[in-house]
Amino acid sequence: MITCMKLAHTTPLGQLYEADCLDFLRSIASDTVHTFFADPPFNLGKAYGKKGSDNVSERQYLAWSNAWLDEAVRVLVPGGALFVYNLPKWLISYGAHLNSKAALSFKHWIAIDKAHSLPIPNRLSQATTGCFTTSKAQGRVCSIGMPYGFRLVSAVTVAGTLRTMGVTKST
Repeated sequence: MITCMKLAHTTPLGQLYEADCLDFLRSIASDTVHTFFADPPFNLGKAYGKKGSDNVSERQYLAWSNAWLDEAVRVLVPGGALFVYNLPKWLISYGAHLNSKAALSFKHWIAIDKAHSLPIPNRLSQATTGCFTTSKAQGRVCSIGMPYGFRLVSAVTVAGTLRTMGVTKST
């Protein structure tokens, strides 16, 4: 049961809701989502004001992460794609958890260069973050041409439809 869900934004392409992710995911029927992209908190001790913080133990963080990952897998249609953006530290655990699921097929680990990002005080700054990609069934990563001045970082074909993962301006 969703205790608090607020429609935050809507377009002709869909809606964006603000809610507890586990409550929201549990409200979605199984096998109905084609593409799932998650950018969860990194558990770096950031304060979010009234909305809480991401400063919990590793055990709590991974238990919560595994719960929403399980829900993400449940709602994916056969052939659906799951993309998870996070720090390598967490993606390794996410990958191990997801690889234990017979219904999933690991696709790619995409490294994202963050060399020019702001450092976190008193911590060694990460040079990269990552995106772990997996599919509930068939899907493949492919290369295609892009308009002049751009290059495709990665693309995924799901159920015959091209879904772009990232595009960057050529230098």
